[in-house]
Amino acid sequence: MMEIYSKSLLTTNSLTKREEILSTHKSFSSEESTSVSSTTKLNNNYAINSATSIHNNKLVLENENLFYFLNKNSIYKVNVTLPEKENIQWKLTKNKKIPFPALIEDVKVQKCISLDSSFLEGKDVVKFENELYVSDPFGNIHFINLERFLNEQEEENDENGRNISEGNLKKRKVQSETTNNSIYKSEFFSKNTIQEATETNLSIFKEHLAISRFNQKDLTIFDKNIQKEIFSLKTLQNPTGVKLFELQKSQSPILSISEYNNVSIYDLRTKKPINRLIRTRGTVFGMNVNLNYKNRKGNTTLLGVIGSDRTVYVYDCNTWSPIYKWQNCLKYNPSYLSFSKLHENYCFVCGFDNSEFKYGNFVKNINKEYGFYANNRFIGMDKCDETDTIIGLTINGNCYMMKNCHQMIDLESDGFGI
Repeated sequence: MMEIYSKSLLTTNSLTKREEILSTHKSFSSEESTSVSSTTKLNNNYAINSATSIHNNKLVLENENLFYFLNKNSIYKVNVTLPEKENIQWKLTKNKKIPFPALIEDVKVQKCISLDSSFLEGKDVVKFENELYVSDPFGNIHFINLERFLNEQEEENDENGRNISEGNLKKRKVQSETTNNSIYKSEFFSKNTIQEATETNLSIFKEHLAISRFNQKDLTIFDKNIQKEIFSLKTLQNPTGVKLFELQKSQSPILSISEYNNVSIYDLRTKKPINRLIRTRGTVFGMNVNLNYKNRKGNTTLLGVIGSDRTVYVYDCNTWSPIYKWQNCLKYNPSYLSFSKLHENYCFVCGFDNSEFKYGNFVKNINKEYGFYANNRFIGMDKCDETDTIIGLTINGNCYMMKNCHQMIDLESDGFGI
């Protein structure tokens, strides 16, 4: 049976005010504000009107029991402890394959990083190995070395422990330059010019880091080894998303940019466009890749695209042709897409402007089962690649962990078995 665990982060000592979670999404368009909780208000400093404003992901997963989430100008570290399975009494919903969430045994929330004063509010966050990258409203990228920060934090705890034993408690401050480096500066950066604030999207793959700016209609590629810009371009339309990946056969670094209902494909070696995908009928909100998909002709790379038409489009990156389509995957706009590693014909979809989550077959376009609904809309979600465990965070501070998601539907009818 599918396992769902949940607990509110507001019950911990670190987060005692509901506004601390609500502040993660103060910027969204006036048209979208009608579908959001009335307790959420626009930021008084600036207001953004873009298609990506509420579809940015604020959560990154370290493992099944540890994740980070971005809240305004701070990054929180959350440790999750699940109860023993023998002590859980699952209660089934109307859909007998989806139970009511069980209570997470313990959640530890720690405010681990506070960014500098010029950082108004985080827009997007990505993680690569032991590094976090956060974009701000001016298009700057802030870099945090987690390994260095955690080492300094351990030294601080050891020092505090020695001081406590000696009866003299002194707290050592962590040097900000070792944990927060604004090494990627935007030419639009200005502390005094609020009108230059924009919506940004981040993507990272190996040594390449990409950031797109909605209002300026541009995209920049950085080499994080040399910390310099290597490629920039002007988009035809306002970019709503960006994704970096690599083709397995040719080892070619590829850049995909969503511009409303189009997806432009660039080869970073030649810095020229190689294709333009125009099959989508709505605004593209999310993209993801399956780097090693097995089909009849061998292994290939899949590019998945989702948007406001509530359809998952899957492209074969060897031919850049659409091969699969999952229509009406959600009731409302999907924002998050991730391919399953345990069952390669299945994928996870979720909306950040709604509370629906679903797991389905994009090959056979199966959409017969109900999805899981959280108590409020999601603001972030990430997947553990090894186990297909999903962790999501809602706007009112509830953390959800979903395991064995393949049992939401009947895999035996598809020939997989449970």
